[in-house]
Amino acid sequence: MAKNKKVIKEQKKYQNLQERYEEMNDYLLDLIEDHRCAEEDLRYLN
Repeated sequence: MAKNKKVIKEQKKYQNLQERYEEMNDYLLDLIEDHRCAEEDLRYLN
């Protein structure tokens, strides 16, 4: 029984890390897109 609780706890920890990874990945993709758009804007302004 205690082993099952430990496994469940580890699974929750892994799931939490997976969710954080996905959030950071989305954030970085948005940041890259914003940077690309800013570079294009600068090209048109010059």
